[in-house]
Amino acid sequence: MLKKVRLICGIFFILTPISGVVFAAGQGMHVLLAESWMKA
Repeated sequence: MLKKVRLICGIFFILTPISGVVFAAGQGMHVLLAESWMKA
């Protein structure tokens, strides 16, 4: 049981930063940056 919890926590902490990088390079982030650049 403890090994399964550790595995789930390990996967979570590995995938969370990866998903953040994917969002930063995604289309939505580019739209947000373009809108803030146009306002400036």
